[in-house]
Amino acid sequence: MEHHGKKLKAISLAKGFNIKQLSEKLNVTRVAVERNFKAANISRKVLLKYSYMLDFNVDEFYESIHTQSIVDEPTKIEKLQQEIIYWQRKYIDLQERFFPNAAQLA
Repeated sequence: MEHHGKKLKAISLAKGFNIKQLSEKLNVTRVAVERNFKAANISRKVLLKYSYMLDFNVDEFYESIHTQSIVDEPTKIEKLQQEIIYWQRKYIDLQERFFPNAAQLA
């Protein structure tokens, strides 16, 4: 049997959440989140709270075969962050190309 807390921690880190962010979103203390990460078994009720926020299926969580797909699946947040960075770089490139002296004028 797998350690549920370690699996939950791996999923949350893969989705880009730290303990502080999880505790704020779930409206619990940091100690409660850390306790869940250390727990060998996590109840379905507690796991449901995390699953809504971290966007994973509770049934797949209990099946060890699908754990890797939950962790490796690129999230919407990561995709949006990459897209924002792409457009920021494109914007800066256009500014530098068409307004090379703009920084000196300001």
